[in-house]
Amino acid sequence: MTQQARFRAYNYVQVTSTLATSGVVAADEFAAICEAGYRVVINLLPNDSKYAVPNEASLVSGLGMQYVHIPVDI
Repeated sequence: MTQQARFRAYNYVQVTSTLATSGVVAADEFAAICEAGYRVVINLLPNDSKYAVPNEASLVSGLGMQYVHIPVDI
């Protein structure tokens, strides 16, 4: 990931060449995220959030990335 990747994810910010943060990611963006070299997706949304991506864990895992879910509800 030598260039800054661009995704449609809300508030996407590339922090370093291997770390980025964003808001919700559309289901069809996970393949591009994987192709950009990212290996772990950490989801902070509660399962019942209206913004939650259905089957996000399987989508991410199916692409070979690690999926971590830490639901934060403030």
